[in-house]
Amino acid sequence: YNADYQKKLARLNVAILATWPGWGSSQKTTLDTAVKQIKAINPNTKVFAYVIGESLGIPSSSAWVEYESKVNSANWWLYTNGLTSSKILSDFGHDCYVINITNYAKKDSSGQVFAQWFANYSASEFNSPSLDGLFTDNVFWKPRRDGDWNLDGKVDSQNDASVQGWYRQGYRLYLDSLKKAMP
Repeated sequence: YNADYQKKLARLNVAILATWPGWGSSQKTTLDTAVKQIKAINPNTKVFAYVIGESLGIPSSSAWVEYESKVNSANWWLYTNGLTSSKILSDFGHDCYVINITNYAKKDSSGQVFAQWFANYSASEFNSPSLDGLFTDNVFWKPRRDGDWNLDGKVDSQNDASVQGWYRQGYRLYLDSLKKAMP
């Protein structure tokens, strides 16, 4: 929404915009309007909205209350064992916790695991007709933390090939669900 910053972004081949629920509302604009303004300067700039599903900081800003509430109510955090133990801190440290992206995550009331819900949430919350897509950060080939990924009450090692497969399958489900939500 800052004209000078939009000019700088328009000089790039690719621009990734940090996003959050309600982005631009305090400036009385929308993500779509900002993207259109960048593309009006340079229609060749590819503009993506930044999303991250790997972890969430607590306490998060008020913009993330709905998201955080959903993760809490569905028990989608990565725990040391089961669904009632300690949440696992992410590599980002203090008050940022890992979310269980695997297909083993508990299903919510609509039958979705986090990977499916997050894809639909991101497509609904951050998609705009002018965007070229979403940039999903922190998609790794293996988890960065040990935890009870399959909810069997035992800590699963991030270095176990099976755990790595579960993790990648979860991201595959996320990406397939995202493609379906915003082809």
